[in-house]
Amino acid sequence: MVVVITAIITVALFAAACTGTGLRSGDRQRSSQLIVGFTQEPADWNFLRNPTTAIRSLLFYNVVETLITQDADGRLRPLLAKDFRVTADGKRYVFELRNATFHNGERLSGEDVVYSAKLARASPLSEISAPFRDVRRIAKIDDRTVEFTLATPSRAFALAMATKVPIIPSGSEPELASHPVGTGPFSFAEWRNGVRVVLEADRDYWGRPPAFARVEWRFIADLNAALNALLAGDIDVLPAVIEKNEVRKVDNSEGFTSVPVASQEILYVTLNARSPKFRDPLVRQAIAHAIDRDTLAEGMELVAKPTCVLINPPTELLHSDHCPYRYDPALARRSLAEAGVEGLRVRFPYFTDQFSIVTEILAQQLGHAGVELEPENMDLATYADRVVGNNDFEATVVSGPQQIESWRCPGWYTGDCLPALDRLLAEADAAATEAEWARSRRAAAELQAERAFVIPLGTVVQNALHRDDLTGFATSSAASEFDLRGIHWVNERH
Repeated sequence: MVVVITAIITVALFAAACTGTGLRSGDRQRSSQLIVGFTQEPADWNFLRNPTTAIRSLLFYNVVETLITQDADGRLRPLLAKDFRVTADGKRYVFELRNATFHNGERLSGEDVVYSAKLARASPLSEISAPFRDVRRIAKIDDRTVEFTLATPSRAFALAMATKVPIIPSGSEPELASHPVGTGPFSFAEWRNGVRVVLEADRDYWGRPPAFARVEWRFIADLNAALNALLAGDIDVLPAVIEKNEVRKVDNSEGFTSVPVASQEILYVTLNARSPKFRDPLVRQAIAHAIDRDTLAEGMELVAKPTCVLINPPTELLHSDHCPYRYDPALARRSLAEAGVEGLRVRFPYFTDQFSIVTEILAQQLGHAGVELEPENMDLATYADRVVGNNDFEATVVSGPQQIESWRCPGWYTGDCLPALDRLLAEADAAATEAEWARSRRAAAELQAERAFVIPLGTVVQNALHRDDLTGFATSSAASEFDLRGIHWVNERH
């Protein structure tokens, strides 16, 4: 997801940006403002309650920051914590805080960390709250030190502190939905619903100042319109693009290029375990057998690698070729017949044009197996309310950074509960060695694939499309963020 950086610029250039004329690519002019185009706008900015990646794309590490961060190599590094220690038994984490200031002028303190961690523990989103299940005590030792005490060692907790738990000022959660406040290099200055968010560089930022004084994050719902805006010079960068055609078009246009961003994004179909239609495992297996992942990826022109298991990214340590229900439409039809099901119709809401093609292909493939999809296109706000918030769906297609831990009981989207899966995840979380962790986690992902309430389709590579005189883009993403911190003009020091 994309962030827009805007700086103090001349009155003429600022007026051009506000009127939407932007900087034409042929002019190759540079300014202290960065304009980012983004195709999704969340209903609000409360990342504790709203799971859309559009929130994390803009906010994480740009506006709000975590105590630690995860590098491309998977190692945990200090961020808002200038140092952190883990005891030998893995049950105590001690964080020493930097001298940082929130955008509202308040100084970062241990009280803010305790407040933010307790909010995360109470989050209705299991991917945020579940890693806190083993946390027994969250304590402010002094103004600059916070200690977490766990009942058992937990790798999930450490990873969550790096990717799920930004620190916000104590008492500020009521304002999080409309005006988030953090310690990042940019402050959240303005949100015009349906139009843009304006970020302004924080002059008191504790780290390296960003290259741009101002970022404008423009919402352009239609991908083709957003791509045309980039090529016309109205925006400078378009992040999180997964379609090959759009990437090729930009790479073949003078003055523009693309950079791939390795992420944890994965595309999957999810079935609602609350629906009696999917109670029989033969029905779920039939749907999985009906899907041709290779044809799907080609038809969507996705920069994606087909997969049958939810392991993202598929590192060497975690790699699995397990595929319990390979493409076999004849077997899909036989499975439905064995289950005594005829004329199965499945209500299938999806959001934005990004998923219209994949939904069309899925409808064709499932139709050949005797399953009729009933697609319903929704805007993101409606989808978040009805599908995510109220489970008003039978099946849907999702793309996100969710890890296998998101399907602990009750499973993300599905509502499914499988005690054997929970046991494997608990074993992985408490593993003494990396090899033991990988073995249990891989087994959990393979068990989930056999369960077939979640049907992984492919791991996705996102691309940032941009003017070729911009550089410094992050080539990996740990939390679906679009990292603005390193972006700058070519040949300009940062």
